[in-house]
Amino acid sequence: MAVQPRVLKGFRDYLPERMIARMRFIRRVQESVERFGFLPVETPALELAELLLTKGGDEVARQVYRFTDSGGRDVCLRYDLTVPLARMMAQHGRALPSPFKRYQIAPSWRGEKPQRGRFREFYQCDADIVGSDSLAADAECLAVGCDLMAAVGIAEYRIRISHRRILDGLAVLMGVEAGDAHALYRAVDKIEKIGAEGVLAEIRKFAPDVAPEVLERFLALSGEVDSLDPLAAIDAVDGLFGGGGAGAEGAAELRQVIERAIEMGVTVGHLAIDISIARGMDYYTGAIFETRALRMPELGSVMSGGRYDGLIGTFSGKDVPAVGISLGLDRIFDGLAEGGELELPRSTAQVMVTLFDDEGRAAAHALARRLREAGVAVEVPLERRALKKQLRAADRGGVSYV
Repeated sequence: MAVQPRVLKGFRDYLPERMIARMRFIRRVQESVERFGFLPVETPALELAELLLTKGGDEVARQVYRFTDSGGRDVCLRYDLTVPLARMMAQHGRALPSPFKRYQIAPSWRGEKPQRGRFREFYQCDADIVGSDSLAADAECLAVGCDLMAAVGIAEYRIRISHRRILDGLAVLMGVEAGDAHALYRAVDKIEKIGAEGVLAEIRKFAPDVAPEVLERFLALSGEVDSLDPLAAIDAVDGLFGGGGAGAEGAAELRQVIERAIEMGVTVGHLAIDISIARGMDYYTGAIFETRALRMPELGSVMSGGRYDGLIGTFSGKDVPAVGISLGLDRIFDGLAEGGELELPRSTAQVMVTLFDDEGRAAAHALARRLREAGVAVEVPLERRALKKQLRAADRGGVSYV
């Protein structure tokens, strides 16, 4: 009995027409990060569960693909590229330059609900700077992000920026216990999905006596600052915390990050302060970023990241500063392809050399070799057919010249 061919929900095949365009898209991304001097690395798809789940949080633990392998080991498919990087740095960091600027383009896996722009297997490009606590590293991540957006052909976008210390300040204002801080981050991070009332309901699960007034002031301010110049917006955030405490410290760091990014050529119009973003991962410690493509808002965040100074120390026992930014390759590619903004070539060959008869076979292959040596992609039919059929095959295959 034949097995019915099918793929798992949330996974997919890429056929040539889409895959050719996708590989060229990935090459543009690779060239972009290498222009900033980032070095490529590769980490395994599988990691030990005790390592991979260290700082992901409860939501990640629910979504991760976890199983016992044939050796009886508790393993997971990686759900992002950051935790494997932290493990790699703890193992090999001494042999690498410091600061170490790496990038990785690879798939990750999460068992979340599939929807538009979101699959269970998805490619990312991560660019990280490890070993520098300078806020210039955070600013360079923003500069890399802007270059990536230009490389993939997105001109209208907004990188929304906040800081985990601002959320720490919110926790103090709201009287949330330190042990519930990460629960607060995750609640605030859902603001666009569940609204202000939903966020307040989430917070009351672990802080039942919290007053809603502080959260309302916080969310009202996040809406206000989105329409302001980012440096002016930081003044408004600083005022929320009275110029002191953790929230004010986070605002001061954001000011320096934005000033350094502007020095690096980042256009201020691409940046916006939004203190309601939190990023769901527990490992973030400083500035955090989320990016929206303005003409494709339905895709959600297409590029995100932030500072995670404590993650590598979880594996090495010594804190190592780190910051990075991650591009959702598949999400952006699909959005551009569906919008008709990407060419989807049907062939990698530019030229087909035809076969007229068996005696001319050697001459056809000699011509094909000369063209390939000149950098032209060439296809030669494997067997002689009527010229009309060869021309028709070239046309169907999308080969431009015969």
